[in-house]
Amino acid sequence: MSAALIYEWGYRGRSEATFLERVRADPRLVVADVRFGFIGPARPFSQRRLAEALGEQYRHLRAFGNRFYREPERGVELADPGKGVEAVRELLRAGRIPVLLCACAEAARCHRSVVIEVLDRALGPLRVRPFGPRQGSLFD
Repeated sequence: MSAALIYEWGYRGRSEATFLERVRADPRLVVADVRFGFIGPARPFSQRRLAEALGEQYRHLRAFGNRFYREPERGVELADPGKGVEAVRELLRAGRIPVLLCACAEAARCHRSVVIEVLDRALGPLRVRPFGPRQGSLFD
């Protein structure tokens, strides 16, 4: 069995419109929003805006959110990693390709790296790729 493909992406300083265009271009993609907190509905990349723009191509996986996102000095504690793993497992079983989304531009400095480790242990092996310029994307 080949390794499942998962993309990861942080939107800080990037274009919401171009991101949405790229996601809509491939119906297999599902934005798996791993932010714990909510962003005001009028702001770019808010849960409401993404859900309205992407419909079935959007899932808010708060279970993979960092409980300490407002207190970075406390590190990372995922809200409910088991529930998050099951949500991603279901996406993969359905032939979908998750795009793990958070605000942080770099995965290495974001709790997305912890989410990726959890997923790799539970579902691995995984092929994790940045969803951005290294794939010749339309943005960045």
